[in-house]
Amino acid sequence: MNTTTMTPSEALAQGLAHHQAGRFDEAEACYLDVLGSDSTNTEAMKLLALLAVAREDLDEALSYAEAAVTLAPNKGDYLHLKGRIQTDRHDLDGALASLQAAVTKNPSDMLDLDLDIATCHGERGEWDLALQYAQKALATHPYDLRALHAAAHAAMACGRDGEAKEYLDRALSLSPDDTALLAGAAKLARKSGDLYSAWMLAERGYAASPDDADAHYMVRIIRGEAVPAWHFNMMNDAERNAAFKQALTRNLKAGDVVLEVGTGAGLLAMMAARTGARVYTCESNPAIALTARGIVAHNNMADKVTVIEKPSWEVEVGRDLPRPADVLIAEIFSAQFLSEDVLPSLEDAKRRLLKPGGRVIPSAGSIMGALVENAELGELTRVSTVEGFDFSSFNAYTPLIMNMDTPNYAVTWLSEPTALLDFDFQTPHDTPAETITLDLPVTKAGLCQGVVQWLRLMLDAETPYENAPGGAKATRTKHWTPHFYPFVRPMELKPGQVVRLRVGHDRKGVRIELAGIDES
Repeated sequence: MNTTTMTPSEALAQGLAHHQAGRFDEAEACYLDVLGSDSTNTEAMKLLALLAVAREDLDEALSYAEAAVTLAPNKGDYLHLKGRIQTDRHDLDGALASLQAAVTKNPSDMLDLDLDIATCHGERGEWDLALQYAQKALATHPYDLRALHAAAHAAMACGRDGEAKEYLDRALSLSPDDTALLAGAAKLARKSGDLYSAWMLAERGYAASPDDADAHYMVRIIRGEAVPAWHFNMMNDAERNAAFKQALTRNLKAGDVVLEVGTGAGLLAMMAARTGARVYTCESNPAIALTARGIVAHNNMADKVTVIEKPSWEVEVGRDLPRPADVLIAEIFSAQFLSEDVLPSLEDAKRRLLKPGGRVIPSAGSIMGALVENAELGELTRVSTVEGFDFSSFNAYTPLIMNMDTPNYAVTWLSEPTALLDFDFQTPHDTPAETITLDLPVTKAGLCQGVVQWLRLMLDAETPYENAPGGAKATRTKHWTPHFYPFVRPMELKPGQVVRLRVGHDRKGVRIELAGIDES
């Protein structure tokens, strides 16, 4: 390229045109030609530094920037550029010194300089100072997106979430599809516990930039928190599904109005609709409700199934239901049976939303239990001697209950499986809290670690579902992990003994503990 007939200004202009068009080699040739004729041309040095930054050669970039600063130490823009490059090289002390020096040298872009200082303080972990500089930038440029984003990020890091939300809301009003802003807003909503808003914001960010790895990662994190993973196990539980199918087919008929409490993905609602019934199903989790509505429509059942996006206690006859339901379906049981407000939800729905004499599926249920021997369960809940040291006093912290998250512990039953507590869901009466003492005869000798608890549902008078773990009578299925209630100390048991348990519930949770042992 022949630039010998050009003035330095013309050569720089031509180089800049190449630079902006991405023709870096041609741009570099122009800038070097300028330096060849004028080795003190600081503008050429600045542009070569910027070109090196674009090529990610930060060492070369810093070399050119330092040369420009040496020749023109009072030029604020050169100090600014040097500080930005030092920040990129993680020389934060040097960067801050250069950027602060630039403030006193009449830089051409004070907004950009303030924000670079904010960035440098943030990378140093000095978030209060980062926020001060971001706010300084906003004082003169209240709608600058970079300033709003910087202020929001610093405010979040300082724990000033209210301020951060204001900055993000203002920024998103200006740029509603900005993936980085949506990610920040999603993180803030997640931090505050508003998972629905976090989910919606993350989905917007992913929709705006589906190829952005960070947007995809964020939406997967929040989807996983908004919708618990046990939904997959539940829907893939073939035994459960078969039992509900039998009960629904037997108890529903065309023209019935059916209310389901707890939509999930909509499986039971659509199974019920196959009978010709008109199904209304409510879901308190907005993310799940929205997804279920889409699944219902995708399966061409939107005219048979209505998804109501509210908890059952907010559902109203005449507004959400055309009339009181003929059948109430509720599969809202936890592995411990009661911990998802089963009883209050069912009782309220039966009083207000089910016609007198209406059917309830399931009609009854029991909390089942058995005495068990299993060394692994003992090791998970107690300790004795380790490496010759006695740790038995640590057993004061043995838990009251443990989720048996490994599906098939090889437990040996030392008693027959027994209904510890029974519940009649068909009755119109409320179920009061209760505590009883229950005797379990020992049927097999062994070292008893405690009681394993599972659930049994009677979907109607003829259709049971049970998830007993281990033992000869086990019917273990994929859903509802059984629980283990360890005794304070394991006990050697033999047939003829009777283990007395104290069993009860407070309508929200279950209590199972050893009360004593009787010899026959």
